[in-house]
Amino acid sequence: SSNEINDGIVRRIERNSNCLLDNLNDTQIVEHRIDSLIMNIGLFYFQDLSYLEKSVEYFVKFYQMRERMFGDGDSDDVAKFLLNIGVSYSKLGQHDKALDYHLKAYEMRRRLIGGEASDDNEDIAWSLFNIGLSYERLGKYKQALEFNLKAHEMRMRLFNDQDHENLTHSLYNIGVCYSRLNQHEKAIEQFLKSYEMRKRLFGETSDPQHPLIGLSLNGIIFSFKKLKNIENINKYNKILNSIFKT
Repeated sequence: SSNEINDGIVRRIERNSNCLLDNLNDTQIVEHRIDSLIMNIGLFYFQDLSYLEKSVEYFVKFYQMRERMFGDGDSDDVAKFLLNIGVSYSKLGQHDKALDYHLKAYEMRRRLIGGEASDDNEDIAWSLFNIGLSYERLGKYKQALEFNLKAHEMRMRLFNDQDHENLTHSLYNIGVCYSRLNQHEKAIEQFLKSYEMRKRLFGETSDPQHPLIGLSLNGIIFSFKKLKNIENINKYNKILNSIFKT
């Protein structure tokens, strides 16, 4: 069965990990095998959370090992390592730990890229976005808004104000932050922008029932409910029902 196959892969990862731990003093073995381990861990990002928890446990172990053996020097591989640990903790609902690693990845990315180039870089934009998401899930909405705005402004420059899916994510998350801060007029403005862009990207092309369109519409409806704007609640409920009617 598929469960038996997955269990077998998990056991193989654990054997590989223990082998690396046994050879802790042999830097060549660790350096050669660590990429293989990372690849195997990646297989479980979207698997059962019990596998993900075991995977991130080893992920952190080998990040810490790398720090002990090779120092804390910056590299693109280590920055990706930090990002993936942050994403994994986020999927596990451990948002304080996710935030810690996303901040580390962000700072390292800035040092690696350096200068004015770090002001417009998609990897840095993703780090800003992930930091904002972590703050939002921790209930720190002002900090979340700050980082989401930075991510969005950077992406606007990167994509030359052209429609892009990543821009819709930033717009939607900014709307969520304003909503959490009870600034519902501003929330509606952002949700509407994300809806219109997602409609152009998906609804008018290949996928009019794209779930991201529904997400934006739900944000709009929620905010109008907070404002007790019955006319617009009905308007956007009608749009939502017409798109996703069964």
